[in-house]
Amino acid sequence: MRLVAMWVGLLALFVAFYGFFRPPGEPLPDLSRWIPLLLAVAIAVAVGVVIGKRNQKGWQLNAEGNTLLSRGHIAAALEKFAAARAVLRNQGQGIIPFNIGLCHLELWQLEAAERDFTSAQETKALPAQVRKFIPVRLALISALQGALS
Repeated sequence: MRLVAMWVGLLALFVAFYGFFRPPGEPLPDLSRWIPLLLAVAIAVAVGVVIGKRNQKGWQLNAEGNTLLSRGHIAAALEKFAAARAVLRNQGQGIIPFNIGLCHLELWQLEAAERDFTSAQETKALPAQVRKFIPVRLALISALQGALS
């Protein structure tokens, strides 16, 4: 955010210095045709900042959930992961269902865990080092449900 403010300040200083150091008698340039472009850039920057802050909050919730999960606070971690899923929407749709599935499995909510692991497995964005753990957990869920003979 400070970087954006710095660039806006630098551009304002450039326009001010141009007006101050122009040759005597030369009129100021007409900048009215640049106003729509500047407004479009300002709106794009504002939208980018808002989306960036929201994504940052979602990944922060995911990190807090991982910390809670590693400390054994499963229900609190599940709440953090669910909040991260709601905030991130389309991003992180591989790793967050995997983390939620881990919580459900630890809480013996086998149907929900199976659903989340299957959802994570179908996501192409899931890293391979995480994806390799899904079949083992799905097999464990099937065994716990008595599906294997």
